[in-house]
Amino acid sequence: CAESLPITWDDWGRDFFRTWCAGCHSAETPDRRGAPEAYVFDTEAQVFSHRDIIYWSVLEQGRMPLGGGLVPEEAELLSYYINCVLTGINPRPTP
Repeated sequence: CAESLPITWDDWGRDFFRTWCAGCHSAETPDRRGAPEAYVFDTEAQVFSHRDIIYWSVLEQGRMPLGGGLVPEEAELLSYYINCVLTGINPRPTP
């Protein structure tokens, strides 16, 4: 986290999770393709709660997103977001 990147939930995270994860991990998704009901990533607080499993599934195992994973640039930004932006913050509560 030595390099500070200007990314936040509002200007990066929300769009990232809508693009790559909402197809299976949104409360509004009619066909979750087997994704557990507990893993919903619609809000920063939900992502914060599941940051360890997201990191493991996406960045360590490469199992997500379904169909091929992330390009290296997106993986790097996700790693930064989880390790530097989410770490130590108290995300806004879900309304």
